[in-house]
Amino acid sequence: MERKKVLIIGMFDSIHLARWLTQFKDQPIDFILFPSKKFKYLNKDLYQLIFSEGVATYRISKPYFKFKLVGYFDFGLNLMFNLVKKDFRVASLKKVLSGSYFSFVHALEIQGSGYLYSKMPNNLKTKNKLILTNWGSDIYYFSKYPEHNEKIAKIVKTAAYYSAECERDYALLAKYEFNGKLLPCIPNGGGFKDSEFSLNLVPASERNLILCKGYGGIFGEVKLVLQNIEEVLNHRKDLNVFFYSVTKDVISEINVLKIKFGKRLNFSTVSNPLDRSDLIELFKKAKIYLGVSKSDGISTSFLEAITYGAYPIQTNTSCGSEWINKGIEGSVIGLNSSEILRAINAALSNDKLLNQAQLNNVEIASAFLSSTRINKISKTFYGLK
Repeated sequence: MERKKVLIIGMFDSIHLARWLTQFKDQPIDFILFPSKKFKYLNKDLYQLIFSEGVATYRISKPYFKFKLVGYFDFGLNLMFNLVKKDFRVASLKKVLSGSYFSFVHALEIQGSGYLYSKMPNNLKTKNKLILTNWGSDIYYFSKYPEHNEKIAKIVKTAAYYSAECERDYALLAKYEFNGKLLPCIPNGGGFKDSEFSLNLVPASERNLILCKGYGGIFGEVKLVLQNIEEVLNHRKDLNVFFYSVTKDVISEINVLKIKFGKRLNFSTVSNPLDRSDLIELFKKAKIYLGVSKSDGISTSFLEAITYGAYPIQTNTSCGSEWINKGIEGSVIGLNSSEILRAINAALSNDKLLNQAQLNNVEIASAFLSSTRINKISKTFYGLK
């Protein structure tokens, strides 16, 4: 099979980018990686891919070179170019595109990668076929802002291919001028190993942990959860809570709860995140998973919850309802504190529901999220068979 040469434009600190690329380790592809945004560290899994040896190759594009602290190099070059009023990232990507021909250019995420590619001269944009992948909120949230909507329209018009992980986002694409081909709807982070779909899980009714995504910032609404969590912990002395990916704007409020409840409440931050393996272990111990945000895609955490046996409670600003339609048992709720509390209490008061949902959800997850299935579909993105 002829080797493909694919330019990937994406976020170097993202586990989702690393998981996407990992699917192709045994394929004849030479990946050239270009950072869409500033970054401090390479994601650990991406770092391992770059230094791995296999059928596929993963190389950071020039002027970068592979070393662990390459993010500091990126920061320094950006600083130098800013002093002379030039955009280092734009200039570097122009050079990469001018110097090579690629089977595909794949922009993973619109606001960073897509907007960056839009800044290229027309002759470079038409030189290669662009795959544009919509991550979580790229169109759903940002299209309501005129300045973003204009930029989205521009890059969508340029794309030869479009992919997303929600049917919702394919429907939203219809309001733009897109003349390319729609790629299959699959999770942006790939699938799960068959061995991960185990029915030999601790029954949800016997678990004592509530696991909650701790985002504030642009999208997260974890503040709606905090008062509810305090009420639940006051009434249920057998329960513990863990907040993960906590952002700076909510740390002080979570610390207040930490002081009150001590060892029963813990958290990790965005700046000091858990390894994915540690987070998976928490999902395997969780009775309930809570995801509350202004906007999301499927939410990888939602998929991890159904795979590892936690009852999912997710706001309807995500694509969770699409998975309920597939047969998943969970609660899709409004962005409302009282609705969140009702969903938590309903789940906590019904052990039969929790255990039935766990068995059902793992079975459905294994049918739709198996890496064997997802990997086979993902190969079509780059013209592989």
